[in-house]
Amino acid sequence: MIRDKSTKKPASLPKGVIAVSPPSFRRERALIKRGVWPVAGCDEAGRGPLAGPVVAAAVVLDPKRIPKASTIPSG
Repeated sequence: MIRDKSTKKPASLPKGVIAVSPPSFRRERALIKRGVWPVAGCDEAGRGPLAGPVVAAAVVLDPKRIPKASTIPSG
């Protein structure tokens, strides 16, 4: 796992508010640079096998088509 080494103190948020950063593909780029291929992104949605159906998916992006951080829309 690649850890964020920034020393910035996180901004103070109101209670109950969760900060979400836009996607950066930083981890994916680091893995590809180290020779790890393919790199897959996974996600699941649902309530679990005991409470209902679950859908899971994995996606492998072409490294040449990963957008630059400056072109990813924020917000």
